[in-house]
Amino acid sequence: VNGVLPASLDGVSVRVGGLPAYVYYVSPTQINALAPNVAAGPVTVTVTTPNGTSAQVTAQAQTLQPAFFQWSAYAVATRPDYSLAVKSGTFQGVSTTPAKPGDAIILWGTGFGPTSPAAPSGQVTPSNVVYSVSGVTVKVGGVAATVYGAALTPGTAGLYQIAIEIPSSLANGDYATVATIGGVSSPVSTL
Repeated sequence: VNGVLPASLDGVSVRVGGLPAYVYYVSPTQINALAPNVAAGPVTVTVTTPNGTSAQVTAQAQTLQPAFFQWSAYAVATRPDYSLAVKSGTFQGVSTTPAKPGDAIILWGTGFGPTSPAAPSGQVTPSNVVYSVSGVTVKVGGVAATVYGAALTPGTAGLYQIAIEIPSSLANGDYATVATIGGVSSPVSTL
């Protein structure tokens, strides 16, 4: 409400390190929540639904844990006009065009860490300020891509966009893609 994320959505809540997390999305198979500001290290996590509270599990809280969202094996990527930049035939009935060397694309991910200025906790990212992240590098096929910028996406929660240019020295094809920030690398995706 008014850009503030709830601690409970449709009777579902999440606690991380004993503190309420900010619930952004709930479905029968998925819960998207932003962790509260907790110290790095082991933290307990519980989920409460109308059916009860889960057993407590332990997770490792980290300041940085970059990862690209995935379409199967492919990193979620769009062009600046938001058209899908993924291999043709990836989605039945949807026209897509794969990204090519020299293309400027946007990769979508999470876990890229603190922003400058600091983003407000527990709120949808406001659109009146750019909450940028510095120091992100991306390699496509082992070749450094030009990174134009990385920032939180306005109107969302915890969604980062990383604008890159695919190295023009590569040939057309699928390539392993990895982002690194602060010495922490994302899992390998395909682009």
